[in-house]
Amino acid sequence: MVKRRRAYTRGAPAGWVRPTARDLQILELIHAFDGMASLKQIWRRFFPGRSESAPRNRLKLLCDAGYLTMPVNHDQLRWVPPGEVVYWLDTEGAKLLAGQQGVEYKDFRWQRSGRWSKIGHDLLVNHFRLTVTEACERHEDLALREWVPESDFLVNKDTISYKTAQGHTSSRIMQPDGFFLVQKPSQRYPGRWTHYAFLLEVDNSTESGIRFGRDKVPPGVAYLASDLYTRRFGIEYGRFVVVATNQERMFNIKEQTERFGGGDLFYFTTFAHLSAQRIFSEPIWWRAGSAERWMLIPPSD
Repeated sequence: MVKRRRAYTRGAPAGWVRPTARDLQILELIHAFDGMASLKQIWRRFFPGRSESAPRNRLKLLCDAGYLTMPVNHDQLRWVPPGEVVYWLDTEGAKLLAGQQGVEYKDFRWQRSGRWSKIGHDLLVNHFRLTVTEACERHEDLALREWVPESDFLVNKDTISYKTAQGHTSSRIMQPDGFFLVQKPSQRYPGRWTHYAFLLEVDNSTESGIRFGRDKVPPGVAYLASDLYTRRFGIEYGRFVVVATNQERMFNIKEQTERFGGGDLFYFTTFAHLSAQRIFSEPIWWRAGSAERWMLIPPSD
């Protein structure tokens, strides 16, 4: 018999809760991750080497004190993937972060509830972002200079005009799952940095491969070559990285990307291949137009 998950009911906190420095970091991470993170992700980031009960108990306390919240009914809970527990900011947490940033609470922008139908997708985006963060911490010559979350593209929209495969002019609002910029010391020019820019697409098989090729590739290619992209990020280079949930799906969308003119601007891998050790410095990426596997960041520039 499958045990039914229980929705969260707020209890009275066991005395006054004074947020610790780690609590503040947890709130900051949830806010930065477009408003939601899972128990496993918070455990991974802030409670290494501890049992699951350590983060679970602390997060329960933060929920009861009004800093965080969880799914409060079964209409919300049904969207959460099996085996996952998710948290997002509540009023006290948002007020604390607003004060830390020196802004009025009424002017503070925060995600007030989960994007229910996209929680599974958003958890995968979080997983990728954590892996990038850990990779840059692990490799002393790499630094994560910037991460722009999907929410920024939703608030500050870029609408790109492009040619379809049939030669018609169309337009599309760009909505990647994130943009990130990694830098490393230049070997060719000592004292300077080499930068690598990426637009992220997390694919969890919610659309056909043909639709991915048609709707993502021509506008994506046009966007990378556009003034919109240059004005937004201050650079004229970049690539798409696409992470799929399984290898069969990955090769399917890679084939469709090639069919729709993705050229060498799209790189593909699966979540099974991702780790902080491998994501940048090992050949775990398949590039559109090539049968070989590639590294995202070469050992030398």
